[in-house]
Amino acid sequence: MRITRIYANAGECGRGTDRVLKSSVRIHIDTRPLPAKQDIETVGDRKLADKKAKTYETMFIVRPNLDEEAVDRTVVTVEEFIKAQGGTIESTDKKGRKRLAYEVDKMRDGYYVLIVFKCKTEAISPLKRMMTLSEDIIRSLIVVQEQPAVHA
Repeated sequence: MRITRIYANAGECGRGTDRVLKSSVRIHIDTRPLPAKQDIETVGDRKLADKKAKTYETMFIVRPNLDEEAVDRTVVTVEEFIKAQGGTIESTDKKGRKRLAYEVDKMRDGYYVLIVFKCKTEAISPLKRMMTLSEDIIRSLIVVQEQPAVHA
């Protein structure tokens, strides 16, 4: 048994200063038995969570005032974090130092890095948090890769 709808109607009755607020509440109760234990991943036609690993790509910008070793350490830190969350790295592409479209934290350029990896959806939130809290990364973006990228 479960409540499916609640209806509320409010109206006034009486005249002048003798108005009284009258309200009624009607509750519709579904008396059908609850369905048997359902699969947690799907309810009806909807999928709540896809438990298999998806392919993601992340692009992040490293501070320009770091030397080459520090940039490499930052990239290795992100890769190790992804592996610690149960992901696998498919490719890492260091795009190099480029000029930003607009100034970010009083910096005009940055070192761009693209990482393509596979992991479960639960690992994305901690990865975003780690990148946000890192002082060496000034911007980051993580997207699901719908179809495999063609590498030239």
